[in-house]
Amino acid sequence: MAFNSQVMSRLGLEADEQIIGFIYLGKARKHRVVPCPQPGEFVQKWGRR
Repeated sequence: MAFNSQVMSRLGLEADEQIIGFIYLGKARKHRVVPCPQPGEFVQKWGRR
């Protein structure tokens, strides 16, 4: 949990809110375009209808 009041304040937390964890993903070394796949490329229907 984050107990540091400065950290909580800078993250915009109210007095009654808490952080139980966070994930730091880092910083990209260079900008790259990531393609957005169409749902039909990876979604399939299954089961009875």
